[in-house]
Amino acid sequence: MATIITTALIAVGASAGTAATVGSVTTGVLGAVSAASTIAGGIQQQQAGEFAAHQAYNQSRTEELAMRQDAIQVNEELMMTLSRNTVNAAASGMQGSGSVARAQEQTKRNAAVELSTQQFNSRSKQDALKAQASNATSRGNAGLVTSLFDVAETGYGTYNKIRKT
Repeated sequence: MATIITTALIAVGASAGTAATVGSVTTGVLGAVSAASTIAGGIQQQQAGEFAAHQAYNQSRTEELAMRQDAIQVNEELMMTLSRNTVNAAASGMQGSGSVARAQEQTKRNAAVELSTQQFNSRSKQDALKAQASNATSRGNAGLVTSLFDVAETGYGTYNKIRKT
């Protein structure tokens, strides 16, 4: 009878050891799948950050081109106004008088102020977009790094669970 009980206890012990091994393997496999999923999420965050950065950079370039186009338009309007003023002054016989020259100078100053204001606004938008691009890249990289740390932490916890069984 003692032999039967001993044999039964050995069988139960062996089966418990096998169950622990299967459980450990299952835990390890599930941990690896979870790790891969977490890393994939981090990579996706990094790629989304890079995409957002490229969009912001492209908007910045578009803003720069718009600023240049606005400058061309202001200069064209200035030339047209100066030409009209010169023609009108010549037609009225006031060509070369002080008031016409002062009006021409005031027109040039007004155009310069308008151009300067437009350029300042455009540069401010460009700087904001470049900062947005930098922030998007940083957020994406932080997401990737966070996912790697999460995987390391989870892996360490899983290793400890497997080691204890």
